[in-house]
Amino acid sequence: GLGGGEGRERADKAGVQGNLAGLSDKNSELVRALGKKEDEKQELLLRIGKLEQEMTDSKHLLDSAHRTSHEAKELQQLLAKTREDCNRAHSRATQALVDQERLSDELRAAKDHSKLLQHQNDMLKMQASKDDSAAELPRLRAEIQEKERHTV
Repeated sequence: GLGGGEGRERADKAGVQGNLAGLSDKNSELVRALGKKEDEKQELLLRIGKLEQEMTDSKHLLDSAHRTSHEAKELQQLLAKTREDCNRAHSRATQALVDQERLSDELRAAKDHSKLLQHQNDMLKMQASKDDSAAELPRLRAEIQEKERHTV
């Protein structure tokens, strides 16, 4: 009877060892699977980090685009105002040229009129001088006659 018991004990021992080996294999498999999952998790965390960075970059770009758009609108308004100012200045300059030509014409006309008046004035002076001389003649004749009388 003893021999049969030993055989069974040995078979049980072998079975336990087999089970232990099987568990050990399973355990190794689980450890490998766990390691793989951990690697996948790290990879996902890296991808999430990259995506978050891309989102932050995109937000900065969007903010920058909004600022640029706002600045562009302000520049367009400034440009429109500058264009209006230029148009007004151009109109004033054109009007000033027209005024200058008109004043130039008026000045020329005034100079011509002044020359005409000067000429008329000169003619009147000459006429007056002749008239004065004509008025002097009888008096001068009288003086000459008077002197002749005294010398005779």
